[in-house]
Amino acid sequence: MLVYRTYVRTQDAAETYVDGVIDDHEARGSYGRLSADWLTALGKGYTPFRFVGHGLLMAATYVMSMAPSSYISNAIGFQAGDELRRIQRIAYQTRQLQLHHPDREFGVHDRRTWEQEPALQPLRKAVESHLVERDWGRSFVGLCFLLKPAVDAVFNLRLAEAAAANGDELTSAMHRNLHRDTVRSRRWSVALARTAIADEPANRALIQDWVDGARESVLAAVVDASALLSTPAFDLDPGETRGAAEEAVEAGLRGIDDGMDEPEG
Repeated sequence: MLVYRTYVRTQDAAETYVDGVIDDHEARGSYGRLSADWLTALGKGYTPFRFVGHGLLMAATYVMSMAPSSYISNAIGFQAGDELRRIQRIAYQTRQLQLHHPDREFGVHDRRTWEQEPALQPLRKAVESHLVERDWGRSFVGLCFLLKPAVDAVFNLRLAEAAAANGDELTSAMHRNLHRDTVRSRRWSVALARTAIADEPANRALIQDWVDGARESVLAAVVDASALLSTPAFDLDPGETRGAAEEAVEAGLRGIDDGMDEPEG
């Protein structure tokens, strides 16, 4: 069982690891050696991701505030902390990019990019549409079995691949570590879904219906947004990206029926 003390100790170890990765790469001057193509991709598709992170954080806190049990609110509260952790790390990365590349104005226009960049509008719609969902069950399922797994499959794991291919090992290592939080989120979500289904078997079909109702729009949205991270060194093929997001969604649904057997990033 994950309790507050265990969560804090686990995340303290994770943050120590990420701090070490950052210190090592700063010492080697990694920020200053990034390619022009990758810097452009980071400015368009990475630093504005803070807005997505805040949306996932707000969605998690809604589920937490309306949860029918403290067991649920504790678990989703840890997930909200995970989202804040990722936001903070991306904010730190943004500031370092500002300091090392002042001519590119990293972070200065992120809100405008989030609100106006065509490739981000489907994802913005998906996030903001979810935030107005007030049915607790729909909100939980939509967040934990669709929106979060699809987003994280792209903006943790596919991002890590793209970063590594572009010589940005710091961002790659950081987001692979952050994805461990996603795995833990899936585990508690699956456990809750199983409990709900054990209480009322019809809930299994209901969960499937809720996921299927928004699946296409969410998958298309993360694929569109991922295009901003493509460079000549690593093309995020839309088909592969969609496949990664779809597999993340299916893994959660399979977990309800078959149990989870997934490596931690």
